[in-house]
Amino acid sequence: MKANSKSVEEKSGMTRLEYTFKTDTLFKMLFVQYPHLLKHLVATLLAIPLESIGQFEVTNPDIPPDSKGEKFCPLEVTRHELLSDKMSLHFFELKKLPAAELNASNKLLLWLSLFKANTEEELEQIKALEEPTMEQAINAYQKITATDEFKERERLRHYARINEASALYEAREQEREKWQGVVADKDAKLADKDAKLADKDAKLADKDAENERLRLQIAELQAKIGG
Repeated sequence: MKANSKSVEEKSGMTRLEYTFKTDTLFKMLFVQYPHLLKHLVATLLAIPLESIGQFEVTNPDIPPDSKGEKFCPLEVTRHELLSDKMSLHFFELKKLPAAELNASNKLLLWLSLFKANTEEELEQIKALEEPTMEQAINAYQKITATDEFKERERLRHYARINEASALYEAREQEREKWQGVVADKDAKLADKDAKLADKDAKLADKDAENERLRLQIAELQAKIGG
């Protein structure tokens, strides 16, 4: 029987997106190039009025090339102290979004549905609501993903991840080989000790045999003398 490896999207006749809003490169480029969209997103996630946000600035707009082992965080790396208490983390489980029908008034559900979207049809469904911010976000998505800059950055990110995965595999293999060497060395030492113990046992057995031979000779002499 031939296994059917088609995705859910393929089976349903939907067109799977090559890049989603969860793609790291796209996320950064989108909200750096369109900061007003980021402002809308932040206001929605924090459930605050858009106009309540005064100064709004992206302080790290550059997108450095991915390299092995590079990780970035809001934590002081020496003392492991939080750099600021003016920060909060909000977690949204996209897989657990309610199956409620989308409507233009529920901005949070719209944004989360945008990030969850994996097909062209899902984007079109959101765009069909004619909610201005969502339309702008989808148009921005389409413009950015069509640029050579984005495609090159995504290509570099893709190969950086492959290189990182390869480096991690090699590191694990080296660690495994190291411990295999340690175990083999201990096994060799134990085998050497066993061999030495076996040699001592053989020598003791020889001595016991020699002692028994001498005992028998003495017993024979005593028997002759006594006779």
